[in-house]
Amino acid sequence: RTMGISVSEVPLGEATGVMWDLGGQQEYRALHAASISARNVPMLVFRADEDEAEAKRKLLEWVRMVGAQCPGVQLVLVCTHADKPESVKGLASAVEEAVREELERLNAELVQQVKRLQELKADVEQRLKTHRGHTLE
Repeated sequence: RTMGISVSEVPLGEATGVMWDLGGQQEYRALHAASISARNVPMLVFRADEDEAEAKRKLLEWVRMVGAQCPGVQLVLVCTHADKPESVKGLASAVEEAVREELERLNAELVQQVKRLQELKADVEQRLKTHRGHTLE
């Protein structure tokens, strides 16, 4: 369990990556929001010995936060405490499916928002054209 922040270098062949392990507790959420970008690859960690419903609830909360901050960002799911492989497979599959469904829902929501914005832009342009007698450049 990380309390606060742990930063370490990770060798990546000829390059070196930097891994920021940010505590998942509520009091560290401002750090997460500030660190999410398209250049990062957030790793969402869940425990194999956790209740399936609880694991899904926690992960989907993070998926929504990351999706809101950086739509389209790639996520990595990491399962810890995997001492019992038979239980891990079922939980991992259930969690992966729940995350996939939530990402698809968020993507569909974004598509609708973009469509509404385009319709609003077209409406505003039409009103300006009618009002001023010219188009918006």
